[in-house]
Amino acid sequence: MLHEQERPKDAPTTPSPNHAESAGDTPGAASHRAARAPEAGTRDAIAVLAGGIGKLESTAPLEEMQRSRLMASLLDPGGEGRPSSLTLAFASRARLDACLASLQRAIDGNTALRSGVAWALPSRPMRFTLREATLRVHTARPAAGIDGEAQLTALAALPGMQIDPQRPPLLHAVIARLPGARPWRLRLLASPLAIGLDALATFLREAVADDPGAGLTAFQRIEPLPAALRPAPWHEIEARAPASTETGDADVDTDTALRAQLAALAAEATGLASTGLHADLLGSEAPEQRALQALRIAMQVRDRLDVSIPLGALLAAPTPAGMATYLSGVVQARARVTGQDEPAPIPIQAGRHAQPPVFCLPGAGASAASFVALATALGPGVPIHGLQARGLDPRQAPETSVEDAARRHLQSILALCPQGPVRLVAHSFGGWIALETARQLERLGRRCAPLVLLDSPPPPILPLAPEPSPADIVRTLVRLLEQSSGLSFQLDDATIEAAAASDFEARLAFVGNLMRDAALLPPAAGAHRDAAIAPMLQTFEAQLRSCHVAHGRLDGEAIVIVAHDGGEGGPMPGAFGWSALVEHVEFAVMRGNHMSLLQEPAVREIALTMRERWRIV
Repeated sequence: MLHEQERPKDAPTTPSPNHAESAGDTPGAASHRAARAPEAGTRDAIAVLAGGIGKLESTAPLEEMQRSRLMASLLDPGGEGRPSSLTLAFASRARLDACLASLQRAIDGNTALRSGVAWALPSRPMRFTLREATLRVHTARPAAGIDGEAQLTALAALPGMQIDPQRPPLLHAVIARLPGARPWRLRLLASPLAIGLDALATFLREAVADDPGAGLTAFQRIEPLPAALRPAPWHEIEARAPASTETGDADVDTDTALRAQLAALAAEATGLASTGLHADLLGSEAPEQRALQALRIAMQVRDRLDVSIPLGALLAAPTPAGMATYLSGVVQARARVTGQDEPAPIPIQAGRHAQPPVFCLPGAGASAASFVALATALGPGVPIHGLQARGLDPRQAPETSVEDAARRHLQSILALCPQGPVRLVAHSFGGWIALETARQLERLGRRCAPLVLLDSPPPPILPLAPEPSPADIVRTLVRLLEQSSGLSFQLDDATIEAAAASDFEARLAFVGNLMRDAALLPPAAGAHRDAAIAPMLQTFEAQLRSCHVAHGRLDGEAIVIVAHDGGEGGPMPGAFGWSALVEHVEFAVMRGNHMSLLQEPAVREIALTMRERWRIV
């Protein structure tokens, strides 16, 4: 049986991790091993965890199939086998307690890494308002005569670990002394109601770093750094924000000022009195500590300079001078974009002058025309404007910054809606821009009516997500075309990879043929088909590659409408991460797919919701 207990009061206050052997399991491996354990032993291992964690079933009962699919998606949302649980071995209980105390310090010292809440149930979305930072510690007494390791492994399946959704802990720790005087075992479980798989590895790395002599021996089974944390070659970084080959005196002055500002930020982040322009900001030789320090500096740059810098760029050139080289390219790219003619808002519907306008932000690569059906459902009296991405006009270069797009839209909104709450509705990637626009309005003292976000995944709160690969981008576009047309192109991975590896002209022809087969081409395309869809493809690719990290939490409201196609797996759980980014969030699930939310009959229900919440008369 399992019994919960608080951390031992005599746990060391200045602990150091041990050098003991470790072993880790992916969710798949854990499930396989658990399946081999005798049924009675598995039932004993997961039967009871008392105290403070038992409301999930009574709140919203799940059928067994729903439960297993939900847990599988939450424990491995990317389908990449990331560890959601880890078993560590210790020679003594004192060393185990020292590791727990060190791990708690790592959690306490990284509030940003535990600020992202929350997941939700497929059948009944819920809003979570509080996450505990205190590590929950349980004691396991494995049943005799049954493989103790199998009993501990069974915990990874979590069918008996019920979580209070109003106080979801970040991690659970289960302590066990296996029969036969074997070493102590510590099993760490990422809470299924918390965004914590990457954070779990980060916390463990910092717990090890708490004792410089410990190394990574105890945690050798933690997966390697995510791709976004690995050093990237400079040519990849330069491809994201190419620097101008022409440099004038103004550029030199800007670069010098930027270097000085970065040096000051780095000194603050590292705790040093001063930092030279060519000093290594990350200090330690241990890759885990360098990654953590890079994360802190990147967040300082984001908060102070309003620029999201990829961690790969910082790890590749970890000096103020190197960061300035990258960021000056971003600044110059912004200047070149700002010098172009600004795309005007697209009037979708004139409406009545007395009605406050509605501003629509389309998904990646999409035009304002995608909101025509919703505008019709709202009725002819409502003024509706589309805020399109730069780049859909072939004379303009696509934007690569969510912040820049929001600043540009802000000017249009202030001109068309000089007072009163601002009404924003966004689809897909447009939700990122809507949130940033609302934040910029908030800084000006303007508030928004509840944001209406249509099947929009939340932006990341940490710069950990790797840039999508060319194949990922092509695969996403193919899926959207299939959902728009109701067809299945039956393309295998080899075809997708070949299209992704080709040049832009070849990709354009590939996409044009798919759109032709799906009858999605503009009527006037004709012989100029590729020229007609090239701006869409360029903008789509640029927006999916946007390096954006959300800033803080909006003191406002949002209505998140998630599409559900009726499959057994339930709606996309990741959408419920909006609770970490907006103070008050309501969720609704609608039958359909990502693209059908913009079509009949879904737009009628969405329009009714908008009219009610925005009090449209």
